[in-house]
Amino acid sequence: MLNRVYDYLDLALPIVHGSNVEDGTLVALFKMVNLPYVGSNVLASAIGMDKQLMKDVLKSYDLPVLDYVSFNRADYDQGVDYIVKESLKKFGYPLVVKPANLGSSIGISKVNNQKDFIKAIDYAYEYTNKIIIERCVLKLREINCAVLGNYEGAIASECEEPILTDDILTFEDKYVNEGSKSKGMVSLKRELPANITKEQKKTIQDLALRTFNVLGCSGVARVDFLLEGKKVYINEINTIPGSLSYYLWKESGIEYAELLDRLINIALKEDKINKKIISSFDTNILENLSEKGLKSSGKK
Repeated sequence: MLNRVYDYLDLALPIVHGSNVEDGTLVALFKMVNLPYVGSNVLASAIGMDKQLMKDVLKSYDLPVLDYVSFNRADYDQGVDYIVKESLKKFGYPLVVKPANLGSSIGISKVNNQKDFIKAIDYAYEYTNKIIIERCVLKLREINCAVLGNYEGAIASECEEPILTDDILTFEDKYVNEGSKSKGMVSLKRELPANITKEQKKTIQDLALRTFNVLGCSGVARVDFLLEGKKVYINEINTIPGSLSYYLWKESGIEYAELLDRLINIALKEDKINKKIISSFDTNILENLSEKGLKSSGKK
């Protein structure tokens, strides 16, 4: 069936969110059937989706991320009290609890006391088998910056500042705009360009490019930052950003049609290069295989 579908396709442009698609699963399918696709490869997509792995990789390159503690399903099975106790050894309230491998602000909670903390842990585990817990950044400002390109070269977009209705950006902030039909991230209330200094803008754009390159991303991605006074932290990367972040590129002088052209050209060029790489070779290693294993050559 896949071969029949593939016969009608020249290239895939995935515009999807969440587990089992944005985490590299979908592009793995494209790769298996040799279908060119726009965007990051399996590894970059998987790391970008897993907030714990992403933080660990970025931290190893001395990129600024918030400290965290993580817990898996086995930890949760020990009891919520265990997670509360271990978390409070490192952080005090307020805290942010979030699934480690979801997006769109699903399953995220800010907590100020133990009762809410327990509820937030239970809530997060409804969506995942692994959670991370961070200290809550006070007087938070969120700044987003998109990146376009690949390992050969990339550019950073203009920066935006989403308008928060709460202490953290919610699913409703991102996708529900005053009861109207959702238009995705484009419907989010924002300041564009963000009201930040030239120095802050340059710092954020440089960090966005470094994040994109360190994770080995391709196509378009959006890097989200947390501002705490003069400090800047990388919060997460979206390897398939909502609306392809076209509103950021429009502000940067790249219209939607040109954005699509660039993405397609990057994908086709990478596919051409990848098809030249030898990934298998003929061998007769099993030629002498018997029920007892490889037959002896008779040589000693």
